[in-house]
Amino acid sequence: MVSNSKEYSKRYREEHKDKLREWAKKNYVNNRESILANKKRYRDERSSEQIRKQLDAQIKSKRKLKFELLLHYSKVFDSNAVVPCCCDPFHLHLFNCPFLTELDSLSIDHINGGGTEERKKTGSGLYAQLKKRGFPEGYQVLCMNCQYVKRVRNNEVPRHL
Repeated sequence: MVSNSKEYSKRYREEHKDKLREWAKKNYVNNRESILANKKRYRDERSSEQIRKQLDAQIKSKRKLKFELLLHYSKVFDSNAVVPCCCDPFHLHLFNCPFLTELDSLSIDHINGGGTEERKKTGSGLYAQLKKRGFPEGYQVLCMNCQYVKRVRNNEVPRHL
């Protein structure tokens, strides 16, 4: 028996995902006007400042999660530096690429490929899923350039002429 209602609800949603999705579709069809009116009223009642604060909080939370994952999967475990697996940390001074220090240019890469298949199975939200699963093996940090080169060399993306 489940110890609390939160755990029970979570397990119930996982076990009855298809049933709940079907109910949500029917509910939307039957109550479309009411649902849209409530959404509009909610949007109208919120000020632009409230919306901006919410968006800023979401961005901050996502960047924090990304940084946590990049630190875990990078070569150097230093709380102040993320080093992509494509770069030798002892020769970083030889790279004149400004993107190596930009979080936006770094991403998590599937070492053995298969990212498309995984995304089809699990949907989006890779970073949250990796943290939830306890940082499983099989991932690395690459800059976008190296990730693209890897995809081309492994025939994971069609070559452009």
